[in-house]
Order: sequence, then C-alpha cells, then structure tokens
Amino acid sequence: MFKLRRSILSAFVVALMLLVPAVTLADSYPGRVVYVVDGDTVDVAFKDSPTVSGKRRVRLVGIDTMESQDNSKLRVDEKYIGVNRQSLLRWGQTAKRRLEELVGGKDVVVTFPGSDRSDRYGRLLGRLHVNGHDVNLTLVSEGLAMVYRKASFQDKSAYYETERTAIQQRNGFWGDPAFGKVSDKFSSRR
Repeated sequence: MFKLRRSILSAFVVALMLLVPAVTLADSYPGRVVYVVDGDTVDVAFKDSPTVSGKRRVRLVGIDTMESQDNSKLRVDEKYIGVNRQSLLRWGQTAKRRLEELVGGKDVVVTFPGSDRSDRYGRLLGRLHVNGHDVNLTLVSEGLAMVYRKASFQDKSAYYETERTAIQQRNGFWGDPAFGKVSDKFSSRR
C-alpha cells in the first residue's frame, strides 16, 4: 500500500514539475551535498563559478521541516504548531534521513528562486535539484515539510497545491494522529 501511495505521489510531483517553469542555466549553480544538517539545511561544495564557490550552507527556500534536534526552535514550534515535542522531533529526524537519501553525497544544482539569496544567518536560500527534480517540493509532497509562508519565492502556488494534496492524502506527518487538527489550520492558509 505504501509503495503504491509513494508511486502515485511521485507521479503527481513529476506532473507538477512539468507545469513549473524551467530554471535557466544562468540561475543554476552545480555542486555536491557534503553534509545534511537537518531536514531543510545542507552544506554544498559548489563547483567553481564566478558567483558562488567553495563550501556553503544552503537553507532550502520555501519549506520548513520539524527540528531534528531538541533546541529552542523546537520549543517554539511545539507552541505554534500545537504538537508535542517528541512527535515534532521524530518527524524532524525522519525529514533529515529522507533528505540524506535524496541528496547526501550527490551532485545537485542549486537555484535561487527567492527575492533574497541569503538569510540573516548567512545561509544561502536555495532550491535543490537532483536529475531535474525539485527536492524541496518532494519533501512537501511526502508530508515531511510545510510551505514556509513567510518566504517569497517563485512557484509558491505550486508548493501550496502540493501541500494541500499531501494534507488530503495524509502523507507523512499530516497522517500522524499527534498532529490532530493541525492539518485544518494549515490547509486553509495561503
């Protein structure tokens, strides 16, 4: 059942990606993921380019995963989302493991679809692509990430639609009973 559901989900993501405008080569920066920090942050060793080079921390733009370590943000999320810390932590660790499967040690292309290229911590705000697939969107479709509503980025409506589908299909944490009515809170927001 899970494999069938994942296959249907993968087909949906591929179809959705065909609707999302292609990224121009000028906006693409090749590199290799050398470390997965958590479910929405990686370290990328960029191949030489005039704009981005060396090893840089990249925060996946447009999405937010649960924390994979017990920290102050986890406690804030516990109050904001209304889910107990242990459940949030479990899903944060699941998102990190999945991101490791998707990009760990792999060649990626990083694009910068947002209005800002970096955040207040100096991390680049990018979208990861592996073999043309949008990794950020994959995490949303699998119910391992929420759309980060405060971010401004291209294709935000496609991300919202993907999130709504993940909620309806109860993918990932959206299907966890600990999340209770959280899906109602997020499915109606834009």
